[in-house]
Amino acid sequence: MADQYENFTPSELVDEIRRVFDATWNEIGDMIDRSEKMVRKISKGETSGESYRESLLEILQLGRAIHVPPRRRNKAGDLVKVRAKKDSPEPVVTPQEHEPDPEDLDDGGHDDPDQKPRGSEPRAKQLRRRFSKKTTVMPDGGRRHKITMPKGKRAKGHQQGMDAILDTIRRAAKGQRSKDKRAKLGVTFDLGDGDFRTVELGSHDGYHLSDVLSDLRSFKGSDVESWINDQLMERYEDFDPEDYSIVQTDITIYDAARGKEERKALDKVDARRWNRDKKGNRLVDPQPPAGRKSRRRKRNRDQ
Repeated sequence: MADQYENFTPSELVDEIRRVFDATWNEIGDMIDRSEKMVRKISKGETSGESYRESLLEILQLGRAIHVPPRRRNKAGDLVKVRAKKDSPEPVVTPQEHEPDPEDLDDGGHDDPDQKPRGSEPRAKQLRRRFSKKTTVMPDGGRRHKITMPKGKRAKGHQQGMDAILDTIRRAAKGQRSKDKRAKLGVTFDLGDGDFRTVELGSHDGYHLSDVLSDLRSFKGSDVESWINDQLMERYEDFDPEDYSIVQTDITIYDAARGKEERKALDKVDARRWNRDKKGNRLVDPQPPAGRKSRRRKRNRDQ
């Protein structure tokens, strides 16, 4: 496929990504770690865009960008500030330098062959995480989003991760004008002592995105973490999510197999969602099994 696009200009590569993957300006910008405005400038030929060629080719080949051009630095070696997003309290911010996932690199994550293997690092350093979001686009219009965040629930990066999950669902739900979209989630918890557990939500047919947004309204501030924990308590009797912290969420979004008209007909007769009324309210609240042990509940009982 690389030969197929060998003679394409960066402008043509951007347009091809939009055509093949039905990608938005924002999505392409997120993948190459640049603003929507920059992507539009490349498409219009207002800038050469040659520094983004490798990234754009990777998107066409793999559905995601692995190597992203480094950010500009000043003479002192510090990152040059860029314009902040519209909802940011500050007009300019210091960007975060992009780092490829170790699994994306052919050498197992080491650009420098003399670099020490990951296993030689102290455990605390190995498990340190920060917020990041990586998107993979698919030709059928599907999307895979990998959102990672720090363990501490009060950490700024953890809240950024939760906000990114909500923003991802909201953006995808806006694209349902012609066809319903559904989502499956894989949620990874840090159990402590270097142990992790990944649990699945929507593993059968997935969640209708509008249902997710409707359910989130029942939680204060549309709290995504509370919604995830609520869903897990219905499905996993041996696991209490409130005892642990989410460190990664993988969201797969795809077109629903059932047509929009059929879904609307089922909604009218209240025959689509189990244990929900026509407004989406739960009819019977889930009760945790009597044998479930929760460190948090135990602490509360001791107080």
